[in-house]
Amino acid sequence: MATCKAVAFDPLKSACENDPGKAVYFLALLSETNRDIYEKSLPVTRVPIVEMSEILEAFAKVFYPGEPYPMRHLGAVSAKEILTGVYKIFARITTPAFIISRAPMIWKTYYDEGNVVMENVNAKSGTLTINNFPDLTVTLREFIAGYCVGALEIAGVKNIVIVKNESDPNQWKYDFRWD
Repeated sequence: MATCKAVAFDPLKSACENDPGKAVYFLALLSETNRDIYEKSLPVTRVPIVEMSEILEAFAKVFYPGEPYPMRHLGAVSAKEILTGVYKIFARITTPAFIISRAPMIWKTYYDEGNVVMENVNAKSGTLTINNFPDLTVTLREFIAGYCVGALEIAGVKNIVIVKNESDPNQWKYDFRWD
């Protein structure tokens, strides 16, 4: 079963500390198993992608109910917190080219299946392709889109547009362009 690192829980835990009322509601939405995973996981703990997706969905439902794309928003918020916190080494050189060049390495750090390739990269656009991971959930695909946006925003990029092509489950494609 595919897994990903629980580092994605760090921004959730920060938000819960800042808003204990919402945290209670969020935790109440989780199954006992998922609550246990969420509460006991360290950033390096590997969590099955189905459970990770369910936990992220519950969080977004409570903390971002007005967002048109709540999972994408959570991904962007998470990237900004994680890449300037736990993995702050990535935020030291904040150019789009540097962030883009690190995408495959960041992927391998988080996920134990699939691989990432960056294609058609230039000063204002690029394509991120996730290969060989047909079981990647819809939730995590949307979270990843947001995470990419957040990472590019750290690099100073503005007005990011994403077009996802999910027609081939062996190649999830994200076309990005920006100003």
